Amino acid sequence: MEDANFNEKESLNLIASMIAKTQERFQSNGVSFIISGYVTVIVSLIVYFALRATGDPDYNFLWFLIPVCGYSLFYFLEYRKEREKPVHTFIDSMVAKIWIVFGVVVMLLMFTSFITSLPILFIISLVISAGTALTGLVIRYPLIATVGFIGTFLSLACLFVPDYLMQILVFALIFLIIHVIPGHVLYSRYKKSTR
Repeated sequence: MEDANFNEKESLNLIASMIAKTQERFQSNGVSFIISGYVTVIVSLIVYFALRATGDPDYNFLWFLIPVCGYSLFYFLEYRKEREKPVHTFIDSMVAKIWIVFGVVVMLLMFTSFITSLPILFIISLVISAGTALTGLVIRYPLIATVGFIGTFLSLACLFVPDYLMQILVFALIFLIIHVIPGHVLYSRYKKSTR
């Protein structure tokens, strides 16, 4: 492949084009936010009701359903997309790598929380909200950046709500705000743009 020499205007146009393609793909991928949001909210409610009904802390192991169900659904969707062979831009690659890093951090935190006492719901909601805000900033999508920052501030509520069961409900609410609602907005915009 030959090295192309771009002038300043061509370079800016190329970057703008890559961001636009990533935004378009991200809009159609509002489904990924919908999946991660709903899986997290549903599992949170299952854990909440199980702990409330029984008081058995072993039900906290149900939190591991989030990565199992979430990644399974993502894999299924990505496998289907692979047949379409979309072109991935540098920005797409950067966003994917951001979420790989944040995913590894969250998994490490989940395992660590069973060994030592951590304000885990605060930390995970903070990390995922920060990842959401960072994604919105990278792809220049104000809605995603804004809900990410809102989630970052709301995650503090997990520190100030003394009851663990109530923290679970706050955690679910945060994911409703940072992933479910914007996911539906993105998907709706995508559907309108493809008509």
